[in-house]
Amino acid sequence: RVESNGNANMLFVDGGNDEVGIGTNSPDGTLHVHTATSGTIAADGDCNDLVVENSNHGGINILVPADKRALLALGGPGDSIGAGFWWTADDNKAQIGTANADAYLAFTSGSETEAMRIDASQNVGIGNTSPSSYYTTNLVIGTSGSVGGISIVNSTSGMGRIDFADGTSGSDQYMGGMQYNHNGDYLRFTANGSERARI
Repeated sequence: RVESNGNANMLFVDGGNDEVGIGTNSPDGTLHVHTATSGTIAADGDCNDLVVENSNHGGINILVPADKRALLALGGPGDSIGAGFWWTADDNKAQIGTANADAYLAFTSGSETEAMRIDASQNVGIGNTSPSSYYTTNLVIGTSGSVGGISIVNSTSGMGRIDFADGTSGSDQYMGGMQYNHNGDYLRFTANGSERARI
């Protein structure tokens, strides 16, 4: 045990359990960095190789030059970076993703239930785990349940719209589409940049 002026357990080695505590004499894992007690909770055994604990905001800071990547890599045997988190200051780019050709990215909610998937072809499924299986694959919403759909919500004076674009300027941004105008309560259909029908 190494003491400092303000902490009797500045560095504590638990030889019986092969664990090290910084700021604690009762580490929850292989290395436990303890600033203050977070409450009556212990680190999960599946992810206690590094434990960071505080009674206030806590975190780990990875600092690199502006043109370099700050990286947290996730890997395994034969695959040192299967997925990870990246930040490059010069590009103002935060990235989360996979690094294998056949990998997909899944987002879960509730009790680890998959809510959204981005597959290896960059197709997106919301409530659907196989978006590349459909005819139009960029975005697939829902499964074979009885009710599925998209709600576009606006104010009573607003407009909800879906646009079909073939460019990024002028009417190319909305060459075709449909709009619902809540102020006049009508549905408008457009083609070639102009209104063609109104209900």
